[in-house]
Amino acid sequence: MTDDKRKEIRINIKRPIKITTCSGSSYKAKMINLSISGVAIEFDAPGDKGTKLKLEFKLPFGSTFEIINANGVIMHNHFRNNKYIIGVKFEEIEEELLSQIAKYIAQVKDVRNRGIIS
Repeated sequence: MTDDKRKEIRINIKRPIKITTCSGSSYKAKMINLSISGVAIEFDAPGDKGTKLKLEFKLPFGSTFEIINANGVIMHNHFRNNKYIIGVKFEEIEEELLSQIAKYIAQVKDVRNRGIIS
């Protein structure tokens, strides 16, 4: 058994993500993993645990993209390779968008399991 406390399947992914703070400040960052419960974001500065954020990112589906908008809360952060890794848990997200995230994760896992991409 592993020490990983996560319940959901998580995939490593490098995609741009826009984060917006409660004060309205917006920043571009890089999403480095994704699950149906949240994301990990690579950023130049730390985030305070409990801080609420608005998230916006796109997931590719064939030749189109699904825009995902969600509200989240910072659960943790740590420093790695000269960047901060910020774990954000989804708090408010439409069920349809959660379904799209689950579908995307399943597609990526399937492709990776077949050895098409890493």
